Amino acid sequence: MSNNIHPTAIISNSAKIGENVTIAPYAIIEGEVSIGDNTTIGAHSIIKEYTTIGKNNIIHDGAILGNLPQDISFDKKTISFLEIGDNNEIREFANIHRASKENAKTIIKNNCYIMATGHIAHDCEVHDNVVICNGALVAGYVRVERGAFISGNCVVHQFCAIGEYAMIGGLCAVSRDILPYALTGHGEAAIVYKLNLVGMRRAGFTSEEISEAENMCNTWYNWNKTKQEFLDLYLNDDSLGKISKHIVEFIQNSKRGITPKKS
Repeated sequence: MSNNIHPTAIISNSAKIGENVTIAPYAIIEGEVSIGDNTTIGAHSIIKEYTTIGKNNIIHDGAILGNLPQDISFDKKTISFLEIGDNNEIREFANIHRASKENAKTIIKNNCYIMATGHIAHDCEVHDNVVICNGALVAGYVRVERGAFISGNCVVHQFCAIGEYAMIGGLCAVSRDILPYALTGHGEAAIVYKLNLVGMRRAGFTSEEISEAENMCNTWYNWNKTKQEFLDLYLNDDSLGKISKHIVEFIQNSKRGITPKKS
């Protein structure tokens, strides 16, 4: 099937364009870019060099993908990458930057929905089925696990981790890691209120799995000893289910500490 490329689009001779790709008026494709089959690139969007976009993606008008990282120490001669998987939708004026280190990647995996004006900075890793809402700002080196939901106008501090199927309420400032399945409150510094029950049910988690997640999260938040003592007790506990193990491993790998729970 042939491509539908508007004559006003500017496309580098080095770009690799798949089959059945639509490129709208005034879009710019720079340098060594790869765009997979059945992908749509909106009007006035800019795809910068060293960006790879997979199949079945929809890039809306005015989005800018693969621009230089906002890192004052970045050497513009550095070759780094933005890698976007399949079946993602990136809305108008969203911007996602390539990595800041030589040969490193900013990664957006599959089935993600990045809403208008959302920003994902350099060296982030966004897993499958993530939603990032309008105006949300995700700083450098953040890891967002599968199924997480970051609401409008949130700001996520660099090096934070957002656990799988966690939901961050609107206007929250996230400066510490968010446990998997947690739901944070609205506004100001993020505080965990309870589990993201709606998100977990929509994702097909069973009642037993939800109870398991709730029990392990409560165990952590009621723990009155050190993190190391918690890990010594639970990290190698073979009786734990898959969800409990994931929570314990998330706590083990936390670099910025765990966001507290509302008392």
